[in-house]
Amino acid sequence: MLFRHVKCVTGSAFFYCMCKDFNCLIFSMGIFTKRGDKGRTDLIGKKNVKKKSEIVAAIGIVDELNCFVGWTGAASGTNVQLSLDEDAKKMSDKLEVLKKIQQVLFKIGTELAGGEGVDLAIETEWTEWLIEKLCAGREFGEFVRPGEKGEFSARLHLCRAACRRAERAVCRIRRCEPIVQFLNRLSDLFFAMAEC
Repeated sequence: MLFRHVKCVTGSAFFYCMCKDFNCLIFSMGIFTKRGDKGRTDLIGKKNVKKKSEIVAAIGIVDELNCFVGWTGAASGTNVQLSLDEDAKKMSDKLEVLKKIQQVLFKIGTELAGGEGVDLAIETEWTEWLIEKLCAGREFGEFVRPGEKGEFSARLHLCRAACRRAERAVCRIRRCEPIVQFLNRLSDLFFAMAEC
């Protein structure tokens, strides 16, 4: 398989490449490096930081969110459809929506780790559009109980809660920026996918 790399970084124990369209992420490293045994880790660009730092916490929480999204997708099957109108058929497969979300989360994690900045304007607009389509004509006047609509919905609520935690973690290191805005909309999208 051929990849068009836009960013390749080497460190003492890893090789990292991000493809031009962000559809793939390649890491090549040993199972263990022992570099983290003393409570420190390397970010992109060989920046060495303490594992207890807020940046490492934020990266970890975004990674955890990505894992929850993948776990949710694994439960969705391949033919679970969103309740959208005809204009929105192209994004009606929940699994495809979750895969797109994972790609964006990889971009965010890369930027937080010191990689290239990402423009999330299109992704933020996309989430707003999906929320509007999903929730058209719906009103929410009371709290919902996660799990009432089944396992898939409960997993989406877990993604929503993890996304809110990621948003708070990113807010501690960066203020009012596109990542925070996207994560805010993303948590709303998880709610909409779970309840609408």
